[in-house]
Amino acid sequence: MWLRDLGALVLALAQEAEEGAHRVAEGASKLAEEAGHNPLADPIGHVHHRIDLVPLPKVGMFDFTITNTVATMWVAAGLTMLFLLVACRGTSIVPRGFRNAIEAVVVFLREDVIDQYLHGDDARRMTPFFLSVFFFVLGCNLVGLFPVPGSATPTANVNVTGAMASVTLIAIFVGGMAKQGPIAFWKNLVPHGLPFWLWPLMFVIEVVGIFAKAFALMIRLFANMTAGHLVIFVLVSLIVVFKSYLVAFASVPGAAAIYLLEIFVAFLQAYIFTFLSAVFVGAALHPEH
Repeated sequence: MWLRDLGALVLALAQEAEEGAHRVAEGASKLAEEAGHNPLADPIGHVHHRIDLVPLPKVGMFDFTITNTVATMWVAAGLTMLFLLVACRGTSIVPRGFRNAIEAVVVFLREDVIDQYLHGDDARRMTPFFLSVFFFVLGCNLVGLFPVPGSATPTANVNVTGAMASVTLIAIFVGGMAKQGPIAFWKNLVPHGLPFWLWPLMFVIEVVGIFAKAFALMIRLFANMTAGHLVIFVLVSLIVVFKSYLVAFASVPGAAAIYLLEIFVAFLQAYIFTFLSAVFVGAALHPEH
């Protein structure tokens, strides 16, 4: 008898919770429609929601408005510099704590990435550039994981990743012409020994290939950082889609697991961006390799 009563009580509570979820979902849907923005109808637009913090006039095709993405990028850069300054302020010969971790990362990138694709003085001169790229991308990736209202993930914005890929593209052209010479750089793009009638075609293909490398850098970082946010958004949105709190028992742990995976992805994508940048710049500085 008491088991039957207990079962009836649990069933009544479940029905009441589901009805409450229906009412909450309907109310949220009406509010979203009245506001003219339904995140479920445009999940990508919701993830990349732009907030103009300091509107500034446009100069031609350039928009200098300070948005939530720009502000978050500045915060990420500031926190990264502060963290590195605090972690490396010690002067002891044997590093400890965070300084030891930072030194391990720096040594790994210098010996296993930069020195492998750039050589001699070129590697020494370019090491600060690649280390700055790594820590900046990592800082932007990690800051974007904090659920602060109005914030954004800078590296999940194609404009930011495009600007960073453009910096690598400039390093390829400027570094290559400085190392080989302005004319020799363009001449060495095409392998020697080809028939003269193939030279124009191969030259165009090689130039397009350089821009394709920068484009791949831009899209790879943007797509990977956006994908995790979209998966978390979709998993949490299932509660509203099915209008039941019971879905939360599966969607919330799933979203938490993806969130932990994104922490690993933040480090991985910073490494991949730095690694590929070193490969591309190294190929421009040392075409013989």
